[in-house]
Amino acid sequence: MPESKTTVDYSEYSSESIDDMIEDSVNLKYPLNREGYGASITFTLMETKTFADIKGESTSFSAMSSAFKGARSASNEAREAGKKARTQTKTAKELLSKVTPTSGTAYKTEIVRTEAAAQRNNERSESKKKEAVALSRQGSELLVKSITETGKNAERTTAPRDGVPKIQLYLPISFQQNDSFSIAGTELGILGAGILAGTSNTGSLMSGIGQGISSGFGSIVDLAANNMSGLQAATVMSRLARKLPEEVGSAFNIAAGVTVNPNLRSTFKGVNIREYAFQFKFLPKSDIEANEVEQIIRLFREYAYPEVISLGGVAAGYRFPDLFKIDVRVQMGEGGDTRVGNRIKDCYLRSVSTNYNPTSMTFHTDGKPVEIDLSLSFVEETTLSRKDIKDGY
Repeated sequence: MPESKTTVDYSEYSSESIDDMIEDSVNLKYPLNREGYGASITFTLMETKTFADIKGESTSFSAMSSAFKGARSASNEAREAGKKARTQTKTAKELLSKVTPTSGTAYKTEIVRTEAAAQRNNERSESKKKEAVALSRQGSELLVKSITETGKNAERTTAPRDGVPKIQLYLPISFQQNDSFSIAGTELGILGAGILAGTSNTGSLMSGIGQGISSGFGSIVDLAANNMSGLQAATVMSRLARKLPEEVGSAFNIAAGVTVNPNLRSTFKGVNIREYAFQFKFLPKSDIEANEVEQIIRLFREYAYPEVISLGGVAAGYRFPDLFKIDVRVQMGEGGDTRVGNRIKDCYLRSVSTNYNPTSMTFHTDGKPVEIDLSLSFVEETTLSRKDIKDGY
C-alpha cells in the first residue's frame, strides 16, 4: 500500500493574485484562475414555495390549530376522568366486601359517596369524549377550508434561494443530452389486428371493432364449414391450441409447421425524464482554492438532502429538497457568451459521489487532498413536450 505524503505545497498563486481572480464574492468557483477555460457550467439553488409555506395568510389556520388543540385536551381529560372512575369503582367494591351485619353504616355511607363520585367521573369522561370528537371534526373541516384559502391564490413558485452562492465550474470534456421515450411492443393477435384493419377500412372505431370481432371469430366458423385451406385451418387450430398446456401447443405447431402471428405493434407509452451526469476533477493549487472546493462539495451534498418535518418530536416527513438550475455557457470573446446545447429544466440532484485522491495518497501540508473527483447525477423535475423543444429545451 503506498504511503501517504504531505510534501506538496500550495505555490502556484499568491494571495494577491487569487483576490484578483474572484470576480464575484457571492459565487463559488473552480478553478479560481479562469484563463483558458472558455466554457463553464453554473448551478443555482432554486427554492420552491407552495401553499404550505404561507399558512399564516389563512384565516382558518389558527382556528384549525385551536380546534385540534382543544380536541387533544378534551381527549386527555376524558382519559383522566375515566381512570378516576375506574379507581373509584374498584374502591367501592373493596368497601362493599368489608360490610358485615355488625359494621354499622360507616362503610355504607362511604360506598354511596364513592359510587356517586365514580358516576360523575364516568359522565364527565363521556362528555369529554363527545367534545373531543366534535372538535376533531371541526378541525378537519377547518383544515380543508385552510388549504382552500391558502391554495386559492398561491401558485407553486421557484426562485433562487437567498444567501446561497451560485456554483460555477469548468465545463467537463463530455456534455451529453439525451431525449428518450417509452415505447413498448404490444401483441395485437388475430382479433386485435382485425379490429385495427377494420378501423382503417371504415374510419369508425366501433365499426372497426365489430368487423374485427367478426373476422376473428369468423375464421372458426369457416373452419367448421370446411371453407379453409389446410394452412389456414392449421393457423386457426394453432391459435386455439394456445389455450392448452404449453407443451401441447408447441407440439401441434411443430407437427403442423405453423405458428400464430402475434401481430406486434409499437405503442407509445410516454416521455422519459431527462437525466444528466457530470464528472469534475479538482486539483486545488492554493489553500483558498482548496477551501473553495470544500465549500462547493459541501453545498452540493447539503442541498441534495431534504429538510425533516418534525411533528411532536418525531421525524414525520420530508420537505422536498431544492432544485438546481443548470446553465451551460461558452465565452465568445467581447461578444459575451452563448448557451451550449439545449436549455435544461430545473433538476433534482439524485446522487453525489466524492472520491478523494483517486490516483495517489498525496496530501497538501494542511492535510487536504491534492486531488478530488466529484460525480453529480441530476434528473429534471418534469418531462418535456413538443412545445418545450420549440422553447429551446
